[in-house]
Amino acid sequence: MFYVVGIPSKDHPLLIRKILKSLWFVISYTEKARRYRLKSFGRPANEHKYTKNESEQITVVDFFRDTWNYRLCYTHLPVVELYDPDDKNQSYFLPMELVNVD
Repeated sequence: MFYVVGIPSKDHPLLIRKILKSLWFVISYTEKARRYRLKSFGRPANEHKYTKNESEQITVVDFFRDTWNYRLCYTHLPVVELYDPDDKNQSYFLPMELVNVD
């Protein structure tokens, strides 16, 4: 078994998730910088879907192309589920390439 700092390899994903959840993340596609915390990861951006107009489903890739006129380069990467600590009930699923660590 491989160990890092005395931690078994089976626990590495848990450690990484714990570290990531302690960081602040900033979105980079709007003029106003907003800071969020990581909740989890989702499906790839070309598979994860939003509900548009309460009935229509749209992928994250299509949403950012249509709404923000931004063509994602890494559509195979998972979306990140972020939340504002002031409102933990509201989640935002954003493409990984548009999120920076603060």
